[in-house]
Amino acid sequence: MIKYFIAVVIGLTGLISTTTAQQQEESRIRTVRTGASEGKVWLSWGRGTRVGFVRGYLTGIHVGYRDGCFESSKDQPSSATPTATDSPFGHCLSKSLRFSNTPEYYEIQITRFFATYKSDLGLPLDELLRLLSEGKTLDQIHEWSASSRGE
Repeated sequence: MIKYFIAVVIGLTGLISTTTAQQQEESRIRTVRTGASEGKVWLSWGRGTRVGFVRGYLTGIHVGYRDGCFESSKDQPSSATPTATDSPFGHCLSKSLRFSNTPEYYEIQITRFFATYKSDLGLPLDELLRLLSEGKTLDQIHEWSASSRGE
């Protein structure tokens, strides 16, 4: 499932880079993978790149879960009267992250979070998006992040 997610995110990230400015920003995307502060990198991107990142992430999560659940449930027997959540596929898919807002909404929230809470610039983007998908407020995420750092 992870390999599907990574493949989709890498593929969609490549689609983002159609102009010279976007190609320069793509090189900054690579710094996230090498341990740079993800919040600093996020704030250095333009809004279009940030929205594109979130859109790619959300698509990757959806496709990754769908494909992973399909693969994992192929050989499992389903119930006699399957419903959407009774089947192995449906049960697996019900555990996926739920994003009920638009990519633009998440871009605004992430940008606001990193601009407001400078001590949280090291929080990984996937962790921040996971917490937002759970309905956590920016203050709650900051408190969670501070407690995980032992503050």
